[in-house]
Amino acid sequence: MRMVNMTTVKCVCGCGCLLAKFDSRGRPRRFIHGHQRKGWRGDSVKSAYRIAKETFDAPKGYVRHHIDGDPHNNEESNIAIITRGEHLVIHIPNRWTDEEEALVRSNYEATSKETILSLLPNRNWSAIKLKGRRLGVRRMVYPRSERKRDVNGRFN
Repeated sequence: MRMVNMTTVKCVCGCGCLLAKFDSRGRPRRFIHGHQRKGWRGDSVKSAYRIAKETFDAPKGYVRHHIDGDPHNNEESNIAIITRGEHLVIHIPNRWTDEEEALVRSNYEATSKETILSLLPNRNWSAIKLKGRRLGVRRMVYPRSERKRDVNGRFN
């Protein structure tokens, strides 16, 4: 009788074979090599993705969305047919709002870094700088003698 080690899992294709839970780089494994091309019964050359795409075909302008976020879970209860726009809203939640862009436009040029960060608590300084650059707003450059240093000794 073969002992099942805690570091082994069953292949997701349904064949029942055991495989190491992680590969040599520490990434999680789901399939034995080549098994991701098997269908639901293990006898087809079509991928499980292709079978799901044919089963839950979305009309033009619509996409299949996996409700639980797992693209390998192709059960009917986990697939929702939604528009591309709705899909983008779900998967790109960090879009800049008009109010945030207005704050960057009005404050980025002359307001201190700390003040801007307090006005935009869900954004980091790199994201704010990138947004300012994309909006065409530039920060004022002060001579080094007028600049203040932060706690780490860097100029603000």
